[in-house]
Amino acid sequence: MVAAISAIPLDEKKTRLLNETLDAFRDIPEACLVDIANYYLSCSDADFEGLCKCPPMETKCVIPGDEPEEVTCPFGKAKAHFVNGLLRKPFTDILLSPELYRLGFDCALSLIQYLHFILAAGEAELVPEESSRVPSVAQASSWLSLLLDTKYQHLVMTSQVDIHRLLLSCFTQVNNLRIFLEGLMDVEPLVKRVVEAKVLPPQMNSSSYSLERLTIT
Repeated sequence: MVAAISAIPLDEKKTRLLNETLDAFRDIPEACLVDIANYYLSCSDADFEGLCKCPPMETKCVIPGDEPEEVTCPFGKAKAHFVNGLLRKPFTDILLSPELYRLGFDCALSLIQYLHFILAAGEAELVPEESSRVPSVAQASSWLSLLLDTKYQHLVMTSQVDIHRLLLSCFTQVNNLRIFLEGLMDVEPLVKRVVEAKVLPPQMNSSSYSLERLTIT
């Protein structure tokens, strides 16, 4: 009983110290990032409760499509806050990739689920503020890509239906983003002409109603 009681504060101190280290140092070796990830992801949601003041965040989102899919955050808000602090740190793909093989599969799977969620829910920011603990879209996408690459064989060979659904959901999300980006590329020349107040070329007037000229006064 005494040993169990003594172990609780030690675990809390370790978690707090890791969190403070991530906040204090900008550049942390990729091997250390994976070690911290292994520790964080192996802890339960309850292990992080009460250790910090967590900002509000969405816990569910719906991915649009032919069959809309609801995605739920796999972590509690406190654990997500700590994991965000880890994902927010700068890293080099070439150095992080070989280290991710040391990440346990269950830990990697939960992190894949979380990265998929924050990308789908829009929790990852395009350009986070310096003081923000939220990872950028680029950081979250890179982590997800590297995890899928390093755990590829295990993910493909598994017979678990939930994992197959997760991979399909990731594919759906990536496909939606691709369609969105292609749409932005189509709009770019139109917006540029509007800003420059130029007449649209005839081949771009594909509808009955088109914007020919905009005069800003």
